[in-house]
Amino acid sequence: MMDFFQILSVITRKGKRLFFIIIARDLINILRFGLDAPRYSQTLFLNPQEISLAVLPDLLSREDTGKVMGGDWDLHVRQLHDIKKIAMVKARIREGKSWEAAGAYQIMNELIQKHHVYDDCKTKEDVLQRYERLDRVIESIKSGGFLSMSRVRKGTFRESGGVYIHIGRNGEYIFGIGGCHRLAIAQALRLECIPVQVGVVHEKAIVNGHWKKLNSDRPRYKRRQLRIARVGSRSYASPSSRRKPSNVDQSNEA
Repeated sequence: MMDFFQILSVITRKGKRLFFIIIARDLINILRFGLDAPRYSQTLFLNPQEISLAVLPDLLSREDTGKVMGGDWDLHVRQLHDIKKIAMVKARIREGKSWEAAGAYQIMNELIQKHHVYDDCKTKEDVLQRYERLDRVIESIKSGGFLSMSRVRKGTFRESGGVYIHIGRNGEYIFGIGGCHRLAIAQALRLECIPVQVGVVHEKAIVNGHWKKLNSDRPRYKRRQLRIARVGSRSYASPSSRRKPSNVDQSNEA
């Protein structure tokens, strides 16, 4: 019933085209694979520490959410730790480095020079403000847990805009390059369970039962969601950790 009202909201906000994409994708998947089939922007709960691979750039996009695909797309991957954004967030949290020392400003300057505008940043001041806001996101997750998108942003359809994860043929988690900062924060804080947006699911993962197991694990993971791991969390506090955290849109800057 909740999905029904969410879909009506999508029609109102984003038009009929997206509505038909959602209905068609969900219906086709159900007809092919049964009621447990993947859904458009479906929420999964998983352990972020088990994510070590990332899809190659430009191979898949957010628009592919909920698709079931065969082929070898899941073999074209790289190591998650090779992504600069992931590394710099971990350096900020675990080693207490400034954003500048972690390489964030240099990376952003290079991207702005290449694209003129990147992550809504055009100037050095934009970059400084962005990472100040990201510090607030870190504090928000430390104090209030890692929230699902429907709790972060009212009116969000399912887990749209969440940390984006594809499922490979053997059930492996493959980061879809969406929500880099949030995933890095979750890993750096050693969280054991976060909500993610389902990307593409490999057809073999369904045939071999890996997808069914992920779905069957969902209630167990859901009971553990939203709570950050207590062990070691104080040891990795950022320099501003003593401030009282404010209510922050965790998706806004991450």
